[in-house]
Amino acid sequence: MTNAFYESIISPLGEDLVLSLINVLAASQDPGRKVDFKAVPPNKRQPIVECLSTHPGSVKLVRRLAELGCDVNAQFETQLDNFAEPANALAWAVCPSQSQHLLSSVAVQELIDVKGENGFCSYSLIHAYSNRLLVNEKIAQVNFTALISKSTPLILASRYHRGDIVKKLIKANADPYIRGYLERAPLFFASREGDLDAVKALLKVKYRPNDGSLHEAARNLYSDIVAVLIKGGHHDANFPSSRSELKGRTPLQEMALRCDGSKRSNEIEATIVALEKGKASIFEKWNGRNSLFLALENSRPETVTRALLDTVMLRAINDDNNVKVEVDPQTRVKYFLSPTMYLQMGRSGGPTDNQGYTLDQTGRGLLQLLRTKNCLDRYYVEFGADQLSNAVGMPEDIAKEDKKRRDEAEKRKTREADHQEKLRREYDEAQLKDRVDASKHQAWRQREFEKTVTKVDTSSVVHQTQLAQHGQRSTQQSEALEEEYSVAALSKVRNVMIENDALRQKQEQVMDEQKAH
Repeated sequence: MTNAFYESIISPLGEDLVLSLINVLAASQDPGRKVDFKAVPPNKRQPIVECLSTHPGSVKLVRRLAELGCDVNAQFETQLDNFAEPANALAWAVCPSQSQHLLSSVAVQELIDVKGENGFCSYSLIHAYSNRLLVNEKIAQVNFTALISKSTPLILASRYHRGDIVKKLIKANADPYIRGYLERAPLFFASREGDLDAVKALLKVKYRPNDGSLHEAARNLYSDIVAVLIKGGHHDANFPSSRSELKGRTPLQEMALRCDGSKRSNEIEATIVALEKGKASIFEKWNGRNSLFLALENSRPETVTRALLDTVMLRAINDDNNVKVEVDPQTRVKYFLSPTMYLQMGRSGGPTDNQGYTLDQTGRGLLQLLRTKNCLDRYYVEFGADQLSNAVGMPEDIAKEDKKRRDEAEKRKTREADHQEKLRREYDEAQLKDRVDASKHQAWRQREFEKTVTKVDTSSVVHQTQLAQHGQRSTQQSEALEEEYSVAALSKVRNVMIENDALRQKQEQVMDEQKAH
């Protein structure tokens, strides 16, 4: 009987015929042939799930199966996100991708409303084998939360653009504050999908402000949802979201950078206007770039850039704040570029003509668009820093400061030139004086040399004269001595001769005397 029941609910027969078969089986009085309405055949899912797979729009079958005791909250393995996990019938029913046919809203609503035999709930949570969760309740658990994805029926209904089911779930006390595993709440998904009815319903209950919903609506160009979110007063049009995928961008910045630029311009313009009415700042910067610069970096930048210029940016196209700010990582000096210079210098992926780059067709088109809106070239460094040699379009205060610096630099240059000229003259004069002094010194040395030579020559003559005189005197003295010596010698010889004569005479006398004797 149980197998017969199971086969009847999955048979592709008409709703009324299937209902009649179920009633016949349920009316059986044979105790040994009673139908187990909670039994699940091998490799099958719960009866109510299999029935809805075959009859996705049958309210009568859902109601009757619940009355017979089919467990609407028994969990089974299915895929609510990108992975398989346990889910109950309600969560499964809201996911269109997991059904052979899209379940009708009335069938899902009946699943939400269905009550058991006595109209009460009996909660008992059991951990089963393979991490399956079995929840025995007599009504659908509207706040069922998936184990892995943390999805709830309300999150799934918001995600799959089922605003009527969102309203029904909220009425059934579904919790709109529960967030999925990526910290995304129902309002986030409804805003991303552009489900205005769901957004309005969710805004009537508790929700987390500035949860990224406004960013999602802005990026996907749902201007009506942008307006509703801002009007609610809890979504700031200038809120820099800390969500990892938003990286601190405001809704307008997110739209400018990441919206689909192939969409019609009126959709983009309407979204921009809605954000502007919410007092979105067009000059708010993200990584040094405001919304116009981010639009230039959009993967399809032409339509987005044009929409910004035609709505909020035209009146401020040459505003001092409409510049890209870059910081030199070494000097920490800030550089400012206008949109035209930003394109020409290749800062947005579109290289420049005057800096050795080549603008592609898109870049040339954007540059021409900016030119038609009278966007001026501006490129300069911050106040107080040494200005660029090719600076252009400076603000008045920076221009005055730059002129003052240039004038002072020119004065310093003039003073330095004068000083160098003075030093040169002094050097030349010193060199001339040195040459004159050297010449005088050389002349003096020459005179002194000549004097010395003259003196030496005179001294030499005197010396030679003295030597000659001394030699003469020596000669005279020698001659005198020789003469004196000669005289003395002669005298001595004479005396010797006299003495010899006297001696000879005496000897002769003696001899004579001897002879005489």
